[in-house]
Amino acid sequence: MKSSKETPVKPDATPGQTSRSTLASPARRALALNSLKAAPVVVTTLSARSALAAECWSGKMSGNLSHPNNGCVLGRSPGYYKTRVGPWGGEPGWPPGFDSGCSPLDSNGSITQTCQTMFEDTTLNRGGTVPGTRFGTVFTSAPGNLKKLTLMQVLWQKPGSFAFHAIAAYFNALNFSSYVLKPDVVLWIANSILATGSFTDDRGTVWTESQMKAYLNTTWT
Repeated sequence: MKSSKETPVKPDATPGQTSRSTLASPARRALALNSLKAAPVVVTTLSARSALAAECWSGKMSGNLSHPNNGCVLGRSPGYYKTRVGPWGGEPGWPPGFDSGCSPLDSNGSITQTCQTMFEDTTLNRGGTVPGTRFGTVFTSAPGNLKKLTLMQVLWQKPGSFAFHAIAAYFNALNFSSYVLKPDVVLWIANSILATGSFTDDRGTVWTESQMKAYLNTTWT
């Protein structure tokens, strides 16, 4: 790697506040899913199914839907996380425990051009020589073509894919305690879609991959 004086790759996100969140317990899974079940319907439809706008809801108590909680925060986009690894200027980086595979970082926490070139190089995919946390170690239902890629390789080589979206959603759930989905719910949704191409929530509503991507796009800046 070259020195950290290289020109950094700029993240595409706007500043905001962050706070850490711990994994939600199984008992909170249904509560977190209310972000999907109870979000207000917007005009746009996808395949004759209403798309949902991202809102924070305080939950469903005794069968009665409570009022929206406007304290929900928007997370950061996949494009943000593929460039910004370290925290800087009050902005979050990657959650602890995840290796981007880029070292050293620029002084503002961004990856260098050398790292970007490595992550984009598809000739390195088969050898497993690119360092970093593997997509398949986080999302255990990942198919073979994704399982051995690093998170950064997925972010740089699979833009717009569901995997691209899933990484950002999971990082947001870990970084922001008031993000619309909890970490274990993101993993439940992501692993279901990666394995079968769809996700069925606890009221029997089936979400296709494209519908879930559209929903997740409303949950970040």
